[in-house]
Amino acid sequence: MSSANSYVSRFLIMWKQARLPWRQRVLVGSDLYGNEYYESNRFINGRKKRTVEMKEKKPLGEYNSDSLPVQWQSWLRHTRHEPPTAEEIIMANRRRELIIQRAKVLDKDWKRVGNRRMA
Repeated sequence: MSSANSYVSRFLIMWKQARLPWRQRVLVGSDLYGNEYYESNRFINGRKKRTVEMKEKKPLGEYNSDSLPVQWQSWLRHTRHEPPTAEEIIMANRRRELIIQRAKVLDKDWKRVGNRRMA
């Protein structure tokens, strides 16, 4: 039964990504959280409109752009031309986690050295 579900989900993704003439928007990609990113056929100020459809539905005032990966934010704002790949986002997340770990180690060392200077 799960293989039938995977075929259906793959078909739905292919259908959303199909660039058909009557389509108003086309699925460009999704992030690790399940949010879907679309590009419209409509031009606004000479650029195609780009939108995100959040997986988790909330009232409009509760959305926060910080919940979107930075790579997708820059694609939405037209500061990057091509949408990011899943691998690119995964590597950025790993790099961020490594930086956080290293910062924690440096904070511990800083506190230890600072305590010695005060004594």
